[in-house]
Amino acid sequence: MTFPGDINEILTKTRVLLFSGNENIVRFFAHVLSFHRKEVDFYGKGPLTGADFIVFPSSDTGDASLIKANILLADSATSQAQLDVLATSVTSGGVLIFPDELSFDENIATAYYRRLPFEKPVRNKSSDGRFMLETMLGEIPVSNDILLKDIAGLQLLAQQFGIMEEEFYEALLEYETV
Repeated sequence: MTFPGDINEILTKTRVLLFSGNENIVRFFAHVLSFHRKEVDFYGKGPLTGADFIVFPSSDTGDASLIKANILLADSATSQAQLDVLATSVTSGGVLIFPDELSFDENIATAYYRRLPFEKPVRNKSSDGRFMLETMLGEIPVSNDILLKDIAGLQLLAQQFGIMEEEFYEALLEYETV
């Protein structure tokens, strides 16, 4: 990944790495931000604006060391070896959100930051083939099982943007009806 233009402009923004090879995760998170009118730049999606946040979707651990993320979400497809590399790239005071089946080695991190493990949710399959996610709003149908595996991590990521749980699930409901 090479940064066009002035690297200092990127470094003044809060850098968010969505570590995932799944385009559905990136698309859904962009929907959540848009639904709640959060101004965010997505790297590679046009010129940078005055937004405070810039989101970098990538599944390359080499990109993580270049980005020096303030906030990093590792999806459920992340391996232990990849998490170990990612753990060295988060900036001091940042946040690392990762699947709870992976372990965090305290000796690897080179900076102090919050670590937020997330669980895969319990889900039930309905008669129409959708999965039902139990939330504070009741059961929500989710058609994309791959997205569902990371929904708790995405919800934690949304909190970093000031989008609380109920608001997150409102965006999910709207996304599922599109």
